[in-house]
Amino acid sequence: MHVEVRVGQPVPASLQSAFDIQIRPAPNLGLAVEQAAEIQSFLESALPPCVAMEELRGFQMAITVYIMLVDDASTDAFADLLGSVLRALERAGVPVLGIPVAQPLWGSFTALTLPGTDLVVSVQRGK
Repeated sequence: MHVEVRVGQPVPASLQSAFDIQIRPAPNLGLAVEQAAEIQSFLESALPPCVAMEELRGFQMAITVYIMLVDDASTDAFADLLGSVLRALERAGVPVLGIPVAQPLWGSFTALTLPGTDLVVSVQRGK
């Protein structure tokens, strides 16, 4: 079971953040809405208020984080956002699992890019 967290760039330049986060549960899972709301709250409190977040409709034992990088996005901005998401998930007690193929990018959580692209990143706890 997993929830996908997809991060892309919103169009309006007036937004303070270069990223827009959408959270969707994996299909065909019976998920507890109460637990989902708790994780949603953790994520919202950890991320800037300008980040738009889709309602999380389910709770998972594992989460996979996919981040789409923007052409002009700085590495620092990416690392800050990624760190915020991971800290929120850790406080919520949600284990973060990644895709086993790719190259490490950042941090005490291992961020992985899919081979041959910088558009998708998976994150897993530890090395």
